[in-house]
Amino acid sequence: MSEESEPLIIGKNEAPEKGNNFVTSPQDSHHLLVATELAAAAYFDKDKAHAFCRSLFEVPRLDWDEQATVCSQALLAADGPNIYLAFRGTESASDIMIDLVFGLTRHGAGHVHEGFLSATNACFEAVYVKLQRLGYGGAGITLHVSGHSLGGAVAMLFVHMLSLRGAPVENVNLYTFGQPRCGNRAFIAEFDSFGIPYWRFSNLGDLVPLAPPPLLKHTWSHSGREIVLSDKGVENGIITQEPIVRLLEFVLTALSYYFKDKASAVDKIKKDIDSTKHGMENYLARIRKLVDA
Repeated sequence: MSEESEPLIIGKNEAPEKGNNFVTSPQDSHHLLVATELAAAAYFDKDKAHAFCRSLFEVPRLDWDEQATVCSQALLAADGPNIYLAFRGTESASDIMIDLVFGLTRHGAGHVHEGFLSATNACFEAVYVKLQRLGYGGAGITLHVSGHSLGGAVAMLFVHMLSLRGAPVENVNLYTFGQPRCGNRAFIAEFDSFGIPYWRFSNLGDLVPLAPPPLLKHTWSHSGREIVLSDKGVENGIITQEPIVRLLEFVLTALSYYFKDKASAVDKIKKDIDSTKHGMENYLARIRKLVDA
């Protein structure tokens, strides 16, 4: 989807309809919930994350990858024919919105965020080998990749690298939560050509999925089917523009802070960004309600 598609907005009492490229069966719901649970568990340390997986699966096969230089963690868990790979994100939304470097670097057929690519490159080879040990590439094996915030961008780039490597992606599903844009339109067009099922969840009011803005010269773009999670959902058939309004308010507020008091501008902006709307716990709670609906 080189042109970002109209999002599907779901309220807490509104179940998705069949035919919208979303969950359409109990099995799909199960994989979505597990992928979400593990995206949250990726924030744990290794021992706690593996203990959680043992409570989730009967006889799981587990692994872990940690790259201290780029603050990256990946949780791997295999249960029967399903392998789950979850990447940890940043601890706060401000890490994305304030420390985000908007530079692009060449990757595949397009350009991607250089910081996100660096984080993915740092872990790709080690995680790829661990996936193979868990059975990835074998007959009947499905890989479910997930990540929150920065972890969502890394998850997308990781799947893209799998395809470029020539690894099998016909049985790969991708789920991201609060993911920022990570590439330009040429990159997105190439990713879309792989035909990978990709669900991109955004909380209504979460600013991170709106960054970097798409109107910059680099044509930053999103891929995947966006599912906007909201307590209100669609009101009177009109999709709320709250995310756009909040982004504009953020930009104006940031400029105001900067010109009034440059020294404290960053601290004030961080307080405005860091809210429960971006937290993985909030995404997990809403996905649980969605699956149980």
